[in-house]
Amino acid sequence: MDLWSKGLGKRVLSLNLQEYEGVEKCDEGVIIKGVMGAPVFWEYKVTLTEADFVDFFSLITKGNGAVDFIIHSPNRWKIYYRVVKNVTTFLFLTALSIVKMFLPKKPVPKPQE
Repeated sequence: MDLWSKGLGKRVLSLNLQEYEGVEKCDEGVIIKGVMGAPVFWEYKVTLTEADFVDFFSLITKGNGAVDFIIHSPNRWKIYYRVVKNVTTFLFLTALSIVKMFLPKKPVPKPQE
């Protein structure tokens, strides 16, 4: 992911989310932490909220920007594979957490006197 702002002038910084240092849950959503590499070593903290997840999936499925990019990419089969793999993992973990919500909780044993 390339980042640019007026304060950087002509410089464009790259943020590789595969090189994150940690992910943690918070009340708002998920926090991704890491350090950007050369030419500037900046610590970053990205908070993804529930709305961000919904907006992201809405963004990549609306219009023809992301879909058109993937269809015409020379690496489209690699992209398809990675998307299917990650979506499958996401759906499996989601289903597992839903099942876990409805399973009866194990009773906590009382201490022996």
